[in-house]
Amino acid sequence: MKLGKRIYYSFITILVCSTVISIAGIRGFQRLEPFVKALNSSNTETLYYAEQMLSSVSLKKNLKTFEENLDKAQNNITDVGE
Repeated sequence: MKLGKRIYYSFITILVCSTVISIAGIRGFQRLEPFVKALNSSNTETLYYAEQMLSSVSLKKNLKTFEENLDKAQNNITDVGE
């Protein structure tokens, strides 16, 4: 086999392998999408509760509002053991 054909076949082999690996990586990210959405939703809730706690403290609202939002934030568990 001539050198030119070897280089050509090597290039095609590398191109095919790269394509297969890229498709597998994209598929992996697509499988993670539902988990990421659920995690972002929980984190958004936690940020909302933290903002409400901060505003209740900074505006000197009643302590009850702070404690309610603290309880909600504590019950909003994103990861086990958090």
